[in-house]
Amino acid sequence: MKDFVALMRERYNIYAVVLYGSYAEGRANDDSDIDVAVFSDDFGKAPYEEMKALFRLRRQIDTDIEPLPFSRDAYFGSDSAEFVNEIVRKGKVIYMAGRT
Repeated sequence: MKDFVALMRERYNIYAVVLYGSYAEGRANDDSDIDVAVFSDDFGKAPYEEMKALFRLRRQIDTDIEPLPFSRDAYFGSDSAEFVNEIVRKGKVIYMAGRT
């Protein structure tokens, strides 16, 4: 996952990457994908195109990664759907800008 985050950071101004779903909940199995929400000021304008771009990047690292792009504002709950709020509440932050 570190390689995927590094690759995204080369192309986007990433604010946070949050692991959610079975891996975050500790119930992953061999068939589980790796669900990650990616928050950036670069996202939120053309979600379908942004998702396609992230899927192209993930193919370089691991096709089990399932990235979903969201605006940085969505991380803070600004006009976010309950799904996004739940990701932020229950997920595990694996990258946050400004943290080492």
